[in-house]
Amino acid sequence: MAPEPRRERRSFPRSAWLAIAAGAFGAALVLVQLRTESIDLRYRLGRAQQSEQQLLEQQRRFTVEQRQLRHPVRLAELGRALGLARPEAVRELAAPGAPGGGVP
Repeated sequence: MAPEPRRERRSFPRSAWLAIAAGAFGAALVLVQLRTESIDLRYRLGRAQQSEQQLLEQQRRFTVEQRQLRHPVRLAELGRALGLARPEAVRELAAPGAPGGGVP
């Protein structure tokens, strides 16, 4: 019996395997970077939402305070305490540039 001819095994060259490995490593790095940016954006969004809630609460408190300060009963009491009296008559003054304008 004659020995069987040796078949050559065809495989990828080493450079092809290195290129595939480098591509896979590069893709993994890109995925890690995207994941890191995604997490960072989530934290920033959370902080922005928290800040928005604080600002909305502050706005609500200021609105309540403004309404309390402008309340007619409070203003009347403050006026009496300062010795102010209600006006007996109201005079309307025309604007200086209006027809017949100026102080009457």
